[in-house]
Amino acid sequence: DYTLPGDCALLCDRQFGCNAFTKCTWKSQCFLHKMNRTFEENPEVAPMRDIKGCTVFYKTSVGPKLYDCQTNDSATWPLDKKTWCCANENIGCGDPRYKSLGMDRVPRDEGMGIGDGTYQDGEYSVAGDCAQVCDDQPGCNAFAKCKWDNKCWLKKRSFDGDPAKTVMKPNDGCTFFYKVVDAFDCQVGSTSVGATWSLEKRRWCCSNKQLGCGVAINELFDCQADAGSGSFSWSPEKKSWCCSMKQLGCEVLRYRSFNSD
Repeated sequence: DYTLPGDCALLCDRQFGCNAFTKCTWKSQCFLHKMNRTFEENPEVAPMRDIKGCTVFYKTSVGPKLYDCQTNDSATWPLDKKTWCCANENIGCGDPRYKSLGMDRVPRDEGMGIGDGTYQDGEYSVAGDCAQVCDDQPGCNAFAKCKWDNKCWLKKRSFDGDPAKTVMKPNDGCTFFYKVVDAFDCQVGSTSVGATWSLEKRRWCCSNKQLGCGVAINELFDCQADAGSGSFSWSPEKKSWCCSMKQLGCEVLRYRSFNSD
């Protein structure tokens, strides 16, 4: 439904600087924007033009504060906290979990290819979306990000000693990244605390560490009721819980539209 933010909200959250996007019926893409204005004033006064089948959404400050972004080293944060803090407070936007081995070159031995994925952000010199793609692929600990096909080439490779000493070869338009730390700490309370883990953490820990796979969630709210536009009426506590635990209602927490078409 192009009149609701949907998964375009998450794409905008993960793209540094994005504060608005356009969603159109005639192309299954999210057109991400960095508007040179804030929306502290009434957004309805923004000058508009008619485009049939498109809706523009702008980022709001509506909703509860999901994380404390001022504490601890962001390198130790789980991925969902980094995403929220970067999108809402411009803190922790770098991805310290992955380091590059230099632009326009890849290892002479790239390791075993274990799949690929596409990325939305256009800068091939930063990990960006490919970090999430690698996190979601069991066994992935490195990837090559190439600008000529917007691909994340996923790898499983051993690094003996200092990765910076890896023998490299030229490859114009590609940057090779290796994993420094895991996305989540799955060791603490994998059976009891797992009931309170976010959906993203439970998926990652189960796929990569085989921990927390069979843990039942403590159901505090019914997140299926009015999960679309109706979730605007949810309490701040319900929005926060359903967004973190079920990834439902997140988009309406953060984005509002200027009206469709």
